[in-house]
Amino acid sequence: MTIRNSWKKLIAGTLAVLVVAGAAPAALGGGVKLFDTAIVASADSSTITVVSTTDELYAALDDSSVSYILFAGDITIGSSIYINRDLTVDLNGYTLSHSAWILFNADCKVTFQNGTINKGSGSGYFYGYATVKLTLKDLNLYTSYSVVNIANSASSVTLDNAYFESAYDYSFAYNDNEATVNGTSRDTPVSTFTRNVTGVTLDKTEMELTYGESDTVSVTLLPFDAENKRLTVLVGDTDIADYEFDQTNPNGIIVTGKKAGTTTITFTGDSWTDTIDDDISAVLTVTVNKADSTVTVAPTANELTYTGSGQDLVAKGETEDGTIVYAIGESADTAPNADAFSENIPGGTEAGDYYVWYKVIGDENHNDSEPVSVKVTIAEPEDSSTPDSSETDSSTVDSSEAESSEAESKADESKADSKSDSTKTDSSSKAASAATTSNPATGSAAAGVSATALAAAALIVSKKKDE
Repeated sequence: MTIRNSWKKLIAGTLAVLVVAGAAPAALGGGVKLFDTAIVASADSSTITVVSTTDELYAALDDSSVSYILFAGDITIGSSIYINRDLTVDLNGYTLSHSAWILFNADCKVTFQNGTINKGSGSGYFYGYATVKLTLKDLNLYTSYSVVNIANSASSVTLDNAYFESAYDYSFAYNDNEATVNGTSRDTPVSTFTRNVTGVTLDKTEMELTYGESDTVSVTLLPFDAENKRLTVLVGDTDIADYEFDQTNPNGIIVTGKKAGTTTITFTGDSWTDTIDDDISAVLTVTVNKADSTVTVAPTANELTYTGSGQDLVAKGETEDGTIVYAIGESADTAPNADAFSENIPGGTEAGDYYVWYKVIGDENHNDSEPVSVKVTIAEPEDSSTPDSSETDSSTVDSSEAESSEAESKADESKADSKSDSTKTDSSSKAASAATTSNPATGSAAAGVSATALAAAALIVSKKKDE
């Protein structure tokens, strides 16, 4: 049933009588009871919607034009109901039973009054997702859970003559706004007003790390006695830095540098509401610097002996922080120019001392290292195939002397042969002459024989010379 403008005049008149007389709640047709507070509240309303069934209650809650709901009977709801506008719910002496929450999901001012609300099966009655000004007036509340949990910074709760079944009902979550409490409890009331988070502070706003290192920032949610605290952490660039909660420090957040660069970490505090309030936050600026590079395996000098061919002077070094480069210098004290270094292992051919320099060219997270030198020696061969000059001179002298002795020996042999030949020739000539002289009759024939004998003798002498 809806009471519209034609009824307003009647209600206003009735109101005047009730207010003047200070009477008890007046009765309206059909057994509907109107408290004077209900009529006063309705004076600013365009409509008063009377409900007596669950469906009528749901319809009234869904109708945005309804600002005043008046019960005309006991109503039971099986699921949560949502209120998202200014509204007065007058139980009018009846009972609302429910098995879930009464939820506020938009900024609003809401009053529940004049009746009984039975306990639900959830963990409380009223729960606010938005800024709520809630008034509980002339109510009997029966629950073993907290009555109100309005966890928004601008919310407030007013209790006016509210009766609670147990001390546990007197539990509220609200912020620093004023709360008016005027109620009674069957037991000794335990009044708990939970303050929500209103701010975030850091023990530092800037943090400087070296790649791979960690540091701790202490985060405090204010006020100190706030409950239902929740901290949300947002890292701008997780490639540069990341975080983890410190298991030994309830306020500590461990930040680790993962890559050289700068990023921010935003810490936002709230009280387990659905919406994070960005105004309740603090920002930490994190700068990650490059680390010094290290050599895991240093280049070492090779043990070398002259071979006449090029040889690697050092064994290759190793690093995980960049690239090792090499160069040959003039001494162990002065490093070569930067452009002389390369990834190639230096080589040497000639025997002697070499100075090999090396350093690390750092990657994106490491600095370049300082150059370091290694002395390398290519030794002379122990059994050289190249003779010394002294040995060459001695050999030459010995050879010359041998050749001279051999020449003299041959000359002597030649003289002896020549003398022998001459003697033989003379002897032969004399013999022939004698033969010719002693036997004139055979002179011609003898002369021929003699010539033949001379030729044979000459041939024999020639062969001996050759031998």
